Amino acid sequence: MKRIALLLVFVMALLLVSCSGNNDVRGEVIELGSTSDNKYENKFFGIGCKLNDDWTFLSNGEIREMNDITNDMGDDEMASTLETAEIIYDMSAVKSNSSGNIVINIENLGIISSATMKEDEYAASSVEGIKSTFEDLMAENISAKKTTVTFAGGSHAAIEVGCEISGIKVYQKVVCYKKDKYMACIALTSYNEDTTDEMLSYFYAL
Repeated sequence: MKRIALLLVFVMALLLVSCSGNNDVRGEVIELGSTSDNKYENKFFGIGCKLNDDWTFLSNGEIREMNDITNDMGDDEMASTLETAEIIYDMSAVKSNSSGNIVINIENLGIISSATMKEDEYAASSVEGIKSTFEDLMAENISAKKTTVTFAGGSHAAIEVGCEISGIKVYQKVVCYKKDKYMACIALTSYNEDTTDEMLSYFYAL
């Protein structure tokens, strides 16, 4: 099960990505979230997540590396790198017994989509792509549908997924959280037992 858990962490880091085209659209300057004391907070989106000692976050340095941000970059260079990226890796956490993981990616919707794209439209357009990805993983009994969840004190569109991989039941909710031209995709995944609603409760508004 650990192998499947790690694979899905990687898959979810790539899954909800589209080619956005021109990214030149005004809005607030995007900032990465940060983790400390097993707590994650992203001031740009105004969300946080507190996990217990059963969970391990990727470090801030590992997240920066995934976004091609080096230690010697100045603030302006880092802001430019994030501004032009089509996808930003912001958080990843894995439960110690490999029974769950949380991944947050941020997609730059670009000048074409950002003005009109709503969370529920984004979720609806992502359902078939998610099903196809799980099919590529040789999953069986795949179900995927758009739904609505309470996340960080508000109501947001989400995609609810269920399937079975190598005899292991997989449960997933992907929350869609939009601000300005950016869509944060919060993927909550558990195995054999559906604990995704519990994972939703870990998040709070700043």
